[in-house]
Amino acid sequence: MNVNKKKILVLTSRYPYPVIGGDRLRIYNQCRELSKYFDLTLLSLCETNDELNAVLPNDGVFKRVERILLPKFKSYLNSLIVLFFSKTPLQVAYYKSHNFKIKVDEEAAKHDLVLCHLIRTSEYLSDFNGVKVVEMTDAISLNYKRVKELKDLKGIKSWIYRFEQKRLISYECKVIESFDLCSVISPIDHDYLKDHCEKSVSNIIVSGNGVDLSNFPFQYHAYQQNRVLRIVFIGNMSSFQNFDAAYWFAKKVLPLIASDYPVVFEVVGRIPQDSHAILSKLDNVKVLGGVDNVAAAVNGAHIGVCPMRIGAGVQNKVLEYMALGLPCITTSLGLEGIKAEPKNHLLVADTPKQFYKKVTDIVKNVQSTHVMVLSARKLIVLRYSWESQQASFVNAVSGLVEQTS
Repeated sequence: MNVNKKKILVLTSRYPYPVIGGDRLRIYNQCRELSKYFDLTLLSLCETNDELNAVLPNDGVFKRVERILLPKFKSYLNSLIVLFFSKTPLQVAYYKSHNFKIKVDEEAAKHDLVLCHLIRTSEYLSDFNGVKVVEMTDAISLNYKRVKELKDLKGIKSWIYRFEQKRLISYECKVIESFDLCSVISPIDHDYLKDHCEKSVSNIIVSGNGVDLSNFPFQYHAYQQNRVLRIVFIGNMSSFQNFDAAYWFAKKVLPLIASDYPVVFEVVGRIPQDSHAILSKLDNVKVLGGVDNVAAAVNGAHIGVCPMRIGAGVQNKVLEYMALGLPCITTSLGLEGIKAEPKNHLLVADTPKQFYKKVTDIVKNVQSTHVMVLSARKLIVLRYSWESQQASFVNAVSGLVEQTS
């Protein structure tokens, strides 16, 4: 046992427990892998007193946890100020906290390396001279670029995304140039950032997402004629990208399927009340909301869909469908960053008619669908464990820490 482990300080803008949602899932598993070799201290902002006082899980990931409260009203005020008096991206300003900055300065000096989760916390290390790493996950500016290009997005949301996108790409490049290492989730994000930064950068690495197979057991269920066809969508519905995908599918695709099959579209994931109300009013839609166990909630379902029209990075829902044995239909965008082969591991559709056709193929071709989901599960087992996907990131961080010795 190594009693002299090097120390890493981890900064998060949102408290990572409970481990739900793509961003929390990723940083948690990165930290879980790093904790095998380093002692980790978590310093996290919290939006509520419930988060501030929540009992810490005994998972062994963090040796110590420090939490600072940042109420929402202060975040809104921060955003309003930079809207007119600064070029800082709104989502960076949203997480500005004087008390957090004081604590960062105090703790950073005690550690061998500081890991920032997302560009939101990178500002706290602008004057830090030690070794620093930022887990960017996505090129957020690419995500915003795709959002603003949606033809059916209008009004204030359209203006905000256009406004913010210009600030984001400049800020992301500044962060990349000032940090020792930057991690992103897919080659597409990697290439986009390298192409848009004015200075040559070589410190961006790709480290993918994985699946915890103990939480996603194989449970394929073939559709039987005259039964209700269960189609599921897994995702944090607080995300505009996920809500857009679920709403688009329910409005554009579901009616085509319902004309031929008794069908229910089940939406699984945390969801705001207004979004819940909007989706629940649509025909053949059942909003399950947040659940304790995703695998149990979707057990018996026949198809998992990822109808993403906007976004960046890797869609964990696709990996989870493949792990569960759910025949997956995704858009081309939803397949980005995932080394799965259309027809062999999943199906790809980008229009309502294409989605309808793929659903019909799954329902009518039970044998070939069974072969496909078995191949998909095998791919997940062989290539998409968190340990294998994060090996490059852990190795890169280890190399930086060794340089400080």
